[in-house]
Amino acid sequence: MRNYLTGKERLLVAALALILPFSFAKAEAREDGKTGQQGWYVGVEGGMPFGFSTFSSFGHDKTHLGWAAGLYGGYRFNSIFSAELSAKYGEINLSAQDCCVERNYWLGSDGVLYKAGVLGMDSWEYANLKSYVRMGRYGARVNVHLLGLFPQTADSRWDLAVSPHIYAVTTKADIRTIADDAKVMKGSTNWHLGYGADLQVGYQLTSCLKLGIYSGLTRLTGERMDGMPEYQHKNNFLWESGIRLGINLPFTNPHP
Repeated sequence: MRNYLTGKERLLVAALALILPFSFAKAEAREDGKTGQQGWYVGVEGGMPFGFSTFSSFGHDKTHLGWAAGLYGGYRFNSIFSAELSAKYGEINLSAQDCCVERNYWLGSDGVLYKAGVLGMDSWEYANLKSYVRMGRYGARVNVHLLGLFPQTADSRWDLAVSPHIYAVTTKADIRTIADDAKVMKGSTNWHLGYGADLQVGYQLTSCLKLGIYSGLTRLTGERMDGMPEYQHKNNFLWESGIRLGINLPFTNPHP
C-alpha cells in the first residue's frame, strides 16, 4: 500500500510540474496585468459523506446516508490556480459488512473482536451494531482549474478543477444497536491526518455568485474512524459528494 501511495504522490508532483509553466506563461501573456479572475471569495458547501472502515456506510442492513456542511474561503491567483481554507462538520453511520456478518463476529465490551459470545462479558453480534460518527475537518486545498490551461476556455463561465486537499480531522464514534439505537460503547475523540483530492464542476451564475458540485476521497491516518477493532478490512477513508455556493468579495476583480 505504501508503494501505491508513493506512486500517486509522484504522479501528482509530475502533473503540477507540467502545469506550472503553463500557468506562469499565461500570466505573463495577459494584457493589462490581469490573469483571469483574481481575488478573494468565500462560500458554503454541503454534502453526503460515506465512510469505509471496519464498518461501512454500505452495510449489510442498508445504505446509511450521512451529512456534512461547512464554510470555505480562498484566493484566486489566476485562471489556473486558487487556494482555500475550510472548516466542516458532519455525521455518518456505518454498519457491518456482509463478510463480517457471515463469519458471525462479536464485539466484546472490552473493545476486542471475538468469534463467539463471551461468557461473563457483555458482547454484541456485529450484525446488530452500527457506528455513529461525528466528524470535523479543518484544512486547505489547492484548486487546479483545468479549463484555464486552454485559451479557448480560460474565460468560460464553466469551471472544471482538480483539488488536492489536506485536513486535520477529528472523529468520535459511539457504537449503538441497530434495533433501538441504544448506546453500548462510548467513543473518545481521535485526531487524524486526512489527505486526498476532489473533482469540482462549477458555473459562474453572476459576477458575484458561483454554483458548483464536487466529489472526492479523503484517506484518514491513525485510529479507525468507526471505533471498531481493525481486522481484515484495512480501509479508513471517506467518499463525499455535494454542492458549493461561492461569493466573490467586493474587492475581487470580476469575471469578464
